[in-house]
Amino acid sequence: MSNADTRAHRLRIVLAGCTEDTVSALSPLLAQDGYDVRAAADDRQALQVLDDFLPDVAILDIGMPTWNGYDVAKRMVSQVPNVSLIALSGWSQSDHVERGRRAGFSFHVSKPVDPRCLRAILAGIARGPG
Repeated sequence: MSNADTRAHRLRIVLAGCTEDTVSALSPLLAQDGYDVRAAADDRQALQVLDDFLPDVAILDIGMPTWNGYDVAKRMVSQVPNVSLIALSGWSQSDHVERGRRAGFSFHVSKPVDPRCLRAILAGIARGPG
């Protein structure tokens, strides 16, 4: 097993605010790839997960009930500065992508989610810089 594979198995991911269908599709897929995945039903749960699970990656739906994904991202970064953020959104216009960057998102994935795209992003994060 390579170093990237080993790191992938340790990569901790919060999957938050997504529809039940998205969570039920992505959680097992990511777990099968060796990631430690915690699902959070909404924005508040996503932030509560941080109390006992310091994620390496947060996959956040932009449309959440109380705070939007941009606000949750800013709060997460303040609590877990090195977290890599991936936005999931039905909005993929350049102004939405730019707003995500300002909130701390490194990646913007349009819905419906292409699992190959998400896997490629996570593999890159697991490999680290360089």
